[in-house]
Amino acid sequence: MLTAEYDDLRVSGQVFAGQLAEAGVDVRHVVVPSMLHGFLNLPPALDEVGRAVDLIIEAVRPAGT
Repeated sequence: MLTAEYDDLRVSGQVFAGQLAEAGVDVRHVVVPSMLHGFLNLPPALDEVGRAVDLIIEAVRPAGT
């Protein structure tokens, strides 16, 4: 789960990630520094956006590929 550092919804995301973890869901929460809500609409050439996209790919890629 990704949240942006400067997103008004960041705290809600942190709470939700904690609730998922308490419920036994395997969850990883990453706060993406220096970003605003909707940052994934920006070009991945921006370092933080590119790193976030890489994290998403890592999370959904089947093991061993």
